[in-house]
Amino acid sequence: MERFGSWPWPLSVLVLIGIAYFFGLYDVLTLGVAAPAIASQLGVSATTLASVGTVIALVGYLIGAVGFAHIADKYGRKTGLTVTLISYSIGSLLTGLSTNIFEVYFWRFITGIGIGADLAIAAAYLSEMTPAGVRGRFQSLGTFFGFVGAGIGPLI
Repeated sequence: MERFGSWPWPLSVLVLIGIAYFFGLYDVLTLGVAAPAIASQLGVSATTLASVGTVIALVGYLIGAVGFAHIADKYGRKTGLTVTLISYSIGSLLTGLSTNIFEVYFWRFITGIGIGADLAIAAAYLSEMTPAGVRGRFQSLGTFFGFVGAGIGPLI
């Protein structure tokens, strides 16, 4: 990037990455807040739902972060981000439509794969698209959007 000289900072990229971080971290905290209501409808304890659901999602994050990296490397970061956004959007939607605890766990796993990949690809994409002198600032701003999502999620 440095060889481009006065290359304009990619604000559209920052917005795209900010949205990816926002919804990624928004979704991470949603299950914990919604667990009591979901658990009562499914006839399980909120603690079991939240703890097992979190572990399953974390395994999904790990698989997504590692597994989707090759997709982003082979087909591009935008394509990788698009696939991850679709993955965790579908997973989140179907988690909400689940009729039993096993469906919740399965869809949280799929959501976790999408979020893990999303956060990894978003960070790589932002690093590639920003000059070294402002890279840290842009990473901080992108992450800021994620924490805004994490803060707003429990309120909705």
